[in-house]
Amino acid sequence: FIADQIMVVNITTGNSTLLDEFNQTLNISTVGANGMDAGTAPTSGFLSIYAIWDSTSLTAALLATTSAQTTFYTGGSMPAGFDASALISIWPTDGSALLQPAQIIDREFYYALTSGEFSLLINVLNNGNATSPTGISLSGLVPFVARAVRGGFLCRETDTVTSGSEACFSPINADDRQIALLASNVGGYVQSQNTLPLVVSQTIYYFVVSSTMQASLNVLGYQL
Repeated sequence: FIADQIMVVNITTGNSTLLDEFNQTLNISTVGANGMDAGTAPTSGFLSIYAIWDSTSLTAALLATTSAQTTFYTGGSMPAGFDASALISIWPTDGSALLQPAQIIDREFYYALTSGEFSLLINVLNNGNATSPTGISLSGLVPFVARAVRGGFLCRETDTVTSGSEACFSPINADDRQIALLASNVGGYVQSQNTLPLVVSQTIYYFVVSSTMQASLNVLGYQL
């Protein structure tokens, strides 16, 4: 993890420290500084990754935990001497308890779109045709505290309609068409990459105006 600057905070005293030219490597197969705080990484779960700071030895490191998704580390297993922290990212793990391939920029997380089995995991809706607002769970791909989801939104028309039909996506359980995709010809489809706020944790909603329309969604990333 590389950053020009990271602000860490001692949650006991409230004192903050600005770390310049942060550059540390995380190994989640170990425990302690630059590893896990305790135990082992989860399978198909999430790791909160923190920058941590020892104000006595002036040492920076990384720390991963499953115990919190908070802005500052509150897990209770901080390595000895380290007294300040800041959340860098919340990172998903795969079925082998390894970090999923991805990139982060500031608080934005982007899945790496690779071939094979992983590419199938990002699909959370496939050819949905609910005609009233219906929830889509993002719990396997987006952490509980995520503020927005980045998605690949797609609609496909299976019939010819004179005025077109829409597939609509919304952060709330209502006819609130923050993203609306329109197609009118048989087999016609429209796709868009866009971001929706997560008003309800790990959930967004969709519906189609006509039952001949189909909606799909791939999760591409999220914002913390």
